[in-house]
Amino acid sequence: MKRSPLQRKTRLKARNPKRRQALFVRHFHSTGYVTFVHQQDCVVQGRRAGEACWGPIQAAHTHSRGAGGTYEDVVPICAKHHATQHQVGIASFARYFAVDLKAAAAQTWAQYQKRRGTLE
Repeated sequence: MKRSPLQRKTRLKARNPKRRQALFVRHFHSTGYVTFVHQQDCVVQGRRAGEACWGPIQAAHTHSRGAGGTYEDVVPICAKHHATQHQVGIASFARYFAVDLKAAAAQTWAQYQKRRGTLE
């Protein structure tokens, strides 16, 4: 007996949309916060001679998401430096550019809260 393949009425979803939204909120807080971070300057801009920034500003975590990093651990970094951060690691990146990423992340979060008028 010949059987025909099953026909789906809808496409398969790549990921559960509710779970995806929950992860986005946990890692980036809101689209408003991500937009705010994208409007800031790169935190390592001008730290070393010959290290020019290029590319759009991205939200980079200073504490990896897999190790429990949240939206409070996000700093604005250009695409070039964000790629470098992933290549050499967070600690080596901070040492090379002599920048305190945790303090920069706390400052970014405080500026966002102040802008929203919800400084706690």
